[in-house]
Amino acid sequence: MMDIVIEKLTFMADWLFESLITPFFSLIGRGLEFGLLKPLDFFHVPIIGQVIFVAVLSSLLSWTLRHWLNMDEKDHKFRQGFEQERMKQKDIDLISDWKSRDALYRFTDKELDEDFNTYLAGKFARFMQVYMLPLFFVLYWLDDVVFPQAELVERLGTFYLIDFSAKGWSVQGINLYGVFLLAYVISLIVLFRIKKQRFSSKEKACRARNDEACLPAIDGVK
Repeated sequence: MMDIVIEKLTFMADWLFESLITPFFSLIGRGLEFGLLKPLDFFHVPIIGQVIFVAVLSSLLSWTLRHWLNMDEKDHKFRQGFEQERMKQKDIDLISDWKSRDALYRFTDKELDEDFNTYLAGKFARFMQVYMLPLFFVLYWLDDVVFPQAELVERLGTFYLIDFSAKGWSVQGINLYGVFLLAYVISLIVLFRIKKQRFSSKEKACRARNDEACLPAIDGVK
């Protein structure tokens, strides 16, 4: 009986995926292709340029998600709270009874460990939402919908976007994934550097006019 139920559920899941989910995402993928990449194709931008363009847009998407989820503010708030709790532990040293002192240390350490583990779990979930999910969907779209290997071979003669085969190197080339990830990471590094320079300038301006009130807000989003 259970096997029949599992078989029917599997059939329904397969039907949903093949009949609804896959066509839906394919339709969205084709729409994005015509909206973003066909204009570049019309102006004869090479495939590697189109992939880099998508990678830069993906880094901007991750940057926007990072801002929407208030990742910097949440990290800053946790660090502040964690340091405050650690400072409170120093008051335990004032207790003369070593047994009570030891028990309180173990209790507060356990609370701090639980808070830190909760923070790490939340931070991991936010990183998945900000970086991994966009990467997964965009790479799937590029590799399966826009530039499948068969099309790359037809248009370029190879599935490598940067081909080293004629040079006789052990590395034959850099494929779509390699080009995309390299451009994505470089774009994020540039965005982080711009952000650091911007807040450094704001911090100098605050200190120049002795405005201590604006420093915590700046520190919270460094």
